[in-house]
Amino acid sequence: MNSLQQVSAGILKVIPSDEHPKLLQTLLKLHGASGKYLLSFAYLVILLGVWLKMNFANDGWQWPLKIVLSALVAGLLGFSLMPSPPQVPPPPEK
Repeated sequence: MNSLQQVSAGILKVIPSDEHPKLLQTLLKLHGASGKYLLSFAYLVILLGVWLKMNFANDGWQWPLKIVLSALVAGLLGFSLMPSPPQVPPPPEK
């Protein structure tokens, strides 16, 4: 359900912001907040998938590869949880 909301809100971002009704502005704020949580949850699922052993007939990935992949995904997770930088207004046009 959350993915469907993400897609629909992403499509609605094409509308210029000065023409947004109040409900759409609320939906777009929810879109930004829920997208951050959805992405963080996806990184956690990737971390779990790296360490799960799905095929017991095979050894699977070696430990060094698992550690490197985990470190990279953990870095992405940490980066996604950082606060957003403040918005800088565009310079005035001449």
